Amino acid sequence: MIRMTFKVNTYNNKKPVANKRRKKRKNRVRKTEFRETKANNEASVRTNSRIFNIKTWIHVIEDELREMNSKKRGRPYAYCMSMMLWLVYVVGYNRDTTFRKAAGIAEGILGSHGIEAPHYSTVFRRLRSLWTAVSDSKDGKILSSYVRPKTGSRKHRIAVDSTGLNLSKTTLWRENKWGTGPKRRGWLKLHAAIDIDSGEILAYVLTDDRTGDNTVFISLIKMILSEGYDVNIVFADNAYEAIDNWKFLHERKIKFVVKFRSNTIGVSRGCMARGESAQLWIREGEDKWKELTGYGMRWKAECAFSDFKRLAAETISATGALGMAVEVLIKIHAYNLHKRIRADIIGITGNNIYVAED
Repeated sequence: MIRMTFKVNTYNNKKPVANKRRKKRKNRVRKTEFRETKANNEASVRTNSRIFNIKTWIHVIEDELREMNSKKRGRPYAYCMSMMLWLVYVVGYNRDTTFRKAAGIAEGILGSHGIEAPHYSTVFRRLRSLWTAVSDSKDGKILSSYVRPKTGSRKHRIAVDSTGLNLSKTTLWRENKWGTGPKRRGWLKLHAAIDIDSGEILAYVLTDDRTGDNTVFISLIKMILSEGYDVNIVFADNAYEAIDNWKFLHERKIKFVVKFRSNTIGVSRGCMARGESAQLWIREGEDKWKELTGYGMRWKAECAFSDFKRLAAETISATGALGMAVEVLIKIHAYNLHKRIRADIIGITGNNIYVAED
């Protein structure tokens, strides 16, 4: 008997594997409207126009110097805080502008109006005083912290997240060509509470790259509340899903929308709000839960970090702790100015939130 074997090619008989990325999602992010795109473009123009509208700044600087020297005996003051604030925006908003370059800009502009321009070392010394105001933590891991002064009276929707700031100016071409390059100095971690409607960074904590996200969550919210902000909801990813965070927000009647892990159990753990939200997650599934809770708005935090690094650069050039803290503060000030001007241009967001100043 001859036994014949046939090799069956089952390659074409395989069922196609569904591509999750191509799968239609129910809760897609709202498409950007034309007026929002126009506001983004116009904000950059108006921000630089406001910074370099020297006629306005000259009057402010002259008035402040006149008031400072009205009862001054001896040598009069030559520099004022308005002058330093102007230089903060010049350095922070225009990438790769160092204190030396800013001092040159000041000498060219202020000198032509009969005002003495500060030396670059004077600019840095004056800005050092800002660091004492932003860093009051006794924890050695925290380099600095800051909360933006409150303006307006609307309720705020907050997203809490973190991102890394590069401490190294690595030259990829040199490393690729010669197999060598500057040693990587590591990262700083920027933990931020972001207004998802205006995009402004309301508060931040600057730490080393080994500090966990969850360790500074309550500190960020406390900073915002102590400044008088009216917060009604906080969004965060599953790195912040801790019972202490739930209890802290629940006691202050603030809604907490945080993503759960896949193995979450629907128990309260001492906070009923946590139990109800976890049960909703388990019962409805992740996609439906996102739709019901509006969790997709947390994505605005990623947009804010992307805008921040695009406008102010993610590389920190300072080498000392003090210089790093000052440099980050300058970048945050300049970024918030851009976002504030954008908010005033757009007035009402696509989500029908009025974000212009009262």
